[in-house]
Parts: sequence; structure tokens; C-alpha cells
Amino acid sequence: GASKIIRYLAISNRNRPSVRQALDDVEGIANMWAKLAIDGQDTFRITTTKSFKGTKSWTVPGGRISVDQALYLKEPIRISGTQPVLRFYQDYAIETALDAGIVEISTNGGNTWQYIPDSLIFRNGYTRPVVYTTFSVPRLRGFSGSTGQFVPTYIDLKKYTGQQVQLRFRFGSNDDPVNGGVRTQGWFIDNIEFMDLVNY
Repeated sequence: GASKIIRYLAISNRNRPSVRQALDDVEGIANMWAKLAIDGQDTFRITTTKSFKGTKSWTVPGGRISVDQALYLKEPIRISGTQPVLRFYQDYAIETALDAGIVEISTNGGNTWQYIPDSLIFRNGYTRPVVYTTFSVPRLRGFSGSTGQFVPTYIDLKKYTGQQVQLRFRFGSNDDPVNGGVRTQGWFIDNIEFMDLVNY
């Protein structure tokens, strides 16, 4: 059959880079995040098992038991810029549909948290629906299944411009009533960065 050669030209401007506002690469002693055990004991922790860059990342193991864990931004950060974004790198192998990771945001100092929907995640977003009993929230989608490698996920924060916000990564593991809990690799998170994104 016939074949075609398609060439693309990428244009960028080194004088207009994305502007980093805050970065936690998980390598230093002090970091921006703290863990919270909402339910269960398999909490988030820093590991050297794998990382996107450097030697460390945050992880929470895939559970054999029902757990609900969070990793949250300690101090609020003011969202600013033309295209404010949260970017993080994640690698996960999580029991499909029964276990999942989600991202939540608070605009009132952590008193309440709202689910970040698919509509605000514009690269490597939630992969599938999650059963109700994992988070006790109906019609929820999350990071579930397997990535096979670290992938970058981008969250659009423009609607929060001018506000002080906190973000948190939340992991839920649900007992499987048929097969029992399945221990999986879990969720690895690295290079968490707030930026004013410039794209072309």
C-alpha cells in the first residue's frame, strides 16, 4: 500500500519559559507535604524503591485491606499566573476499579476538600470509574490500573487564580468481597510542581 511521510515542526521560545512557582522533588529533608491516615495503617511514605528523578518519591502501597490515606500540602499556596498548573509525575499499579488515587483541593485551609474532576486534568487524567465503597462517593473516577512507568499529569488551576489553596493526593483501597484484598505495587508520586505554564 501507499505510505506517507508527515513532518512536524516544533516551535518554542527560550525567552518565554514556564515559570516555576514551587517544587518538591522529594529529595530534601524538608518538604511541602504531610501524610494523613483517614482510615487504616498503610500510610504514604518516602521510598527509594523507584523515582522519576533523583532517588526518592512518595508512595502508598496497594492494599490487601480497606484504607483511606492522604498526602496533603502543609501550607496554602496562592494561585497566580496566566495558566497556573499543578504537574506531578506518577507511576502506579493499583487493583483496577476497587483501589484508586484521586486529587482533591481545599480553599478554606483544609476544613473541606473538593474532588478535582476530569475536566481540570488535561494530560494523563483519571483512567476509569471507581466503585462506590472505595471512597463512599458516587460516580467517581480515579487513577486505577497500571501506568507501567512514570507519566506526567497536569491539572489546570486557573479557576482558583487569586485564591490560597491546598492540594492533596488521596488513595483508597477497597476489600474485594470475592477474591480478598490484592497486594499491588501501589502509587508512586514524584516531582510535584506548581507552575505558570507556557505552551506553544
